[in-house]
Amino acid sequence: MPSPAVYTDFLNVDLDALTTKLGTISGLIVYNDVRNANPPCVLVNPPTIDTFSKGVFKIGYTLQVLGLGPGNLDGARNLLSNVAKILEANIGVTTARPTQVALGSGTFIAYELTIPVGNP
Repeated sequence: MPSPAVYTDFLNVDLDALTTKLGTISGLIVYNDVRNANPPCVLVNPPTIDTFSKGVFKIGYTLQVLGLGPGNLDGARNLLSNVAKILEANIGVTTARPTQVALGSGTFIAYELTIPVGNP
């Protein structure tokens, strides 16, 4: 059986570092692979990259904080609690917007959080 690929470029290192940092927040379950996501959890998506010129760019991450079920009050309270944990961790969230995320055969209430990380 071949061993999994190891990626050491700065984009993959940043993705892993953010996932690890979020994983230290008590009570959060964090994934960076949608195949493993099982709400309630946080899904770290690949970064967005805005390029201005050679070697000058901005990188940002979108987190999807997934709640329980379609959005009743219990699910909303759980979702808000998890969003609050991330905001209190001071990791640089600049926006948080409510949304819904289709995952497997279900649709889940969620928040999309934006975290800009700049130019490495």
